[in-house]
Amino acid sequence: MPAEHRGAPERYVDLVVDEMLPKVRTQGIARFADVFCEPGVFTVPQARRIGLAAKALGLGVKLHADELDGSGGASWRRNWVR
Repeated sequence: MPAEHRGAPERYVDLVVDEMLPKVRTQGIARFADVFCEPGVFTVPQARRIGLAAKALGLGVKLHADELDGSGGASWRRNWVR
């Protein structure tokens, strides 16, 4: 999470979902979206929202969850990560 968005993380998720991911897809500069679901980064609902948005745009999703601390993200990833 960029420092300037730490006080309003949902606004940053909106930016990623509504602006960044569509531009990345249109420009064809990525095949996957990496989502880091850990305490202090993205919450499970935020990561899921980003992952689902990426998937809807035809991007693959790489989820990094529960690597440093338990977030619960790894337990639900099979429902939306391809």
